[in-house]
Amino acid sequence: MDTVTKDIVDVEIAKQVVRSAGSIGANYIEANESLSKKGFAMRAKISRKEAKETRYWLKLIKCRESQLYFWISVLELVWNLGFRV
Repeated sequence: MDTVTKDIVDVEIAKQVVRSAGSIGANYIEANESLSKKGFAMRAKISRKEAKETRYWLKLIKCRESQLYFWISVLELVWNLGFRV
């Protein structure tokens, strides 16, 4: 994706991506520094959940981008047919 529109939704989604992606690394570090196997397993699971959340937010961005291109093409078609919106 070359550009991201800067409406409020995109800004909030981008913030979520930064938070969840940052949490992956932070929890991974905590897992490696844990003193017990139980602590390691817990932090590793949290890290995995954050990775899943990050993937969700990135898919949402991709979906929004696809929708944007779809509506632009619909408006161009309507314009080319002579309808003015």
